Amino acid sequence: MIALNPITIILIINSILLISLTLTQNENIKDSGNTQNSSVTSPFEIVTWFSLFLQLILLLIKQKITDF
Repeated sequence: MIALNPITIILIINSILLISLTLTQNENIKDSGNTQNSSVTSPFEIVTWFSLFLQLILLLIKQKITDF
């Protein structure tokens, strides 16, 4: 059996989190009938961007680790 290192496990969990947050945001936009042009960002959007940047950083770290 292949042993999973902690970075791989975090990447898997973060990927699932990103997919669920994106789907939640899409459903919230569909449910809101009125479109408001507001400069306030939702907490889901902030968490999604943070998770996306974390995912990219972890992928870079994993790539550097496997190169050596």
